[in-house]
Amino acid sequence: MSLDVLNTETVPTLEAFDPFLSTIALDRLMLSKLNVRQTERDADVASLAEDIAARGLKQNLVVIPAHFMTGEVNEPWEGQDRWAGKFEVIAGGRRFQALRMLADAARIPPDQPVLCLIEPRAQASETSLSENLHRVAMNPADEFEAFAAIVAQQQKQGSCEDDATAYTAKRFGVPQRHVRERLRLSALAPQLLEALRAGKIGLDSAKAYALTADHAAQVKVFEAREKRNMGHTPMHVRDELKQRTVPIDCRDARFVGLDAYREAGGRSEILMFMGSATDAEVLIDPALLTKLAKAKAQTLADADATKRGYASAVFTQYRHSQWPTLKTHTRAWGADQPAKRADRADKIACYAINDDANGVDWIGYYKPKEAEPEQTGPTPEQRAALQREEGIAEWRARLAMPSLKDTPLADRATYADHWNDVCFYGADDRALHRDISGFTYAEVMICVRISREEFDAVDPAKAEAEYDAILAEREEAQRAREAARAAAQQEAESNAGTDEEGED
Repeated sequence: MSLDVLNTETVPTLEAFDPFLSTIALDRLMLSKLNVRQTERDADVASLAEDIAARGLKQNLVVIPAHFMTGEVNEPWEGQDRWAGKFEVIAGGRRFQALRMLADAARIPPDQPVLCLIEPRAQASETSLSENLHRVAMNPADEFEAFAAIVAQQQKQGSCEDDATAYTAKRFGVPQRHVRERLRLSALAPQLLEALRAGKIGLDSAKAYALTADHAAQVKVFEAREKRNMGHTPMHVRDELKQRTVPIDCRDARFVGLDAYREAGGRSEILMFMGSATDAEVLIDPALLTKLAKAKAQTLADADATKRGYASAVFTQYRHSQWPTLKTHTRAWGADQPAKRADRADKIACYAINDDANGVDWIGYYKPKEAEPEQTGPTPEQRAALQREEGIAEWRARLAMPSLKDTPLADRATYADHWNDVCFYGADDRALHRDISGFTYAEVMICVRISREEFDAVDPAKAEAEYDAILAEREEAQRAREAARAAAQQEAESNAGTDEEGED
């Protein structure tokens, strides 16, 4: 069937005929309800239209004779059946919509010839499903490198980078920013591009890593997150990378000056993929910037401290906290005003960069540390004597309350002297607790008080004898435990020797 036949009212009407290629006027085509792709049918049609306008239609459409049950007519045709002589697009719907967009904008004629494969209606759903089911999306890493190769080719032909990206954007119907972003992504560290190809990171994570062009920073964050098995969540990756950059208009940058920063080897770059319409420039050597700011501020501080009569000066990046720690001086807290000039000779002034970043401000001073009194603790003999004294006092308190001797509290009580009262503190057990209080708690703390007179009435010698008897019992029990451990160890060694002798 020739093109002349297709441009008349005579079109295939039979359900069965052999598919064939031919050109059909654009205004004879319509979308089909038989296209299995019902979602995102018009996704990114504008950029596709620009691509077709620049490079032409590189792939034919697949169509079937139109029918009123399935053809999506968007506008009526006067004086004729709206479906007669028309065709439904069952594969290539986005390409068809892009062509219609160009025709509506008068960039191509409404009857632009379009290459189509004409199939019988019986194959419509099968053809549409086959095209969409077997489509494999390009790996993002391949897309990035393809854009980079096209831009590089344009630069080889003499175009500057800006012109090359503009040309590529126009050819593919995308914004120039889109091309620049793909170039940044193509320049990711090789380790990250391989991770993207292997599926270890997704496209959003790759964009987060491309926030900076510094390969060392990218790899450092990537390897740290891999080692800790923390994943590569874009938000967390972005936060870690941002800690390695500072804004170009930060206080230290304004104080040092961008020219001085760059002369010292400092680098800057465009921060991309931050969701804003414009990209921000940042400094990627914050350690160098801090060093330069400190050196400049120290010079200004030394000059001002000498003028004021201070012994020397120190610089701090924090006006209200985290002042430097000095060995010989301590911060004079609350010293909002300078010391009297006659008293400054032994003091050290502290300075910080002012809010306008055009100089340094005096913010306080250090005073010499005072000699601290030597602190010595009790000797082992003194500690042992104190422990014995407290133990005897506890037994005097126990003996002052004989009613406690036959209760579980007697084995748990401890002694303390509070405001001239002798107290017992002990944890009651469940049985005694139920008998006394009726509450349901498993344990409570009980305090029993005796007067000072009752305490003093107990003979200290008797309490000392009780204390020594308890110590003797504990020492005897300790010796028994040590003897048992020694015997068990000796038996184990003997059994081990017997086992060795029995081996062949």
